Amino acid sequence: KMISELYGKKTGCSAGYGGSMHLIDKKKKFIGSTAIVSSSIPVGAGFAYTFKKNSKSRVCIYLGDASCEEGVFFETLNFVVLKKLPVIFFCENNKFSVFSNMAVRQPQNRKLYKLASAFGIKSHKLSAANPIEFYLKLNKIIKNNFKPIFIEVDTYRYFEHCGPNEDDHLNYRPKNEVNYWKTKDPVLLMERYAVKNNIASLDKLKKMKSKIIRNINDAFMYAEKSPPPNYNDFLKLSN
Repeated sequence: KMISELYGKKTGCSAGYGGSMHLIDKKKKFIGSTAIVSSSIPVGAGFAYTFKKNSKSRVCIYLGDASCEEGVFFETLNFVVLKKLPVIFFCENNKFSVFSNMAVRQPQNRKLYKLASAFGIKSHKLSAANPIEFYLKLNKIIKNNFKPIFIEVDTYRYFEHCGPNEDDHLNYRPKNEVNYWKTKDPVLLMERYAVKNNIASLDKLKKMKSKIIRNINDAFMYAEKSPPPNYNDFLKLSN
């Protein structure tokens, strides 16, 4: 359904009317409205505001380091803390906003998690470089905790900003930096961990990857063959 929505097809999770910018699936409680930078932040807070008191539900708002430069980030932090909403701000700090490093966007030595903590929200900083340690710490932070939380994750992307290709030929970041983070890829680290600790063999991992790739290809095939929505579908959706 997600891939079908990207194609704007009738079988998509928003019947083809949301597309990649409003990738919403209410049945899965996924409100992925990302039409502009940071737009998901107030949407997530608004969703959390609908929860009844003593609810065991939480909203996880994913954002990037560049979102922490937008006014709505500060406004929403203030609102969430004021209303004691069960929101987890999950900030993936990959150092770049498209081609711009944090050094040219934000004051030197400013820590995002400390910036958030100034609003009275419990803030933490984790690293994606050690997946096991990351999981254990994250589990400890969020377990049975329904108060507002801000989590900054030190991570990286070595592909382009939006797409499946590498863009190192643009020379906007040092090659040694990219190569370093490639060695810290959580997927590769988990594969090595699984093999080293006899959790899974290389052959089993290879079969798992093949199955995943087949599932992805099937999803794209399904999307391509699915029909587009029509006017009557739109009327049903709007009602």
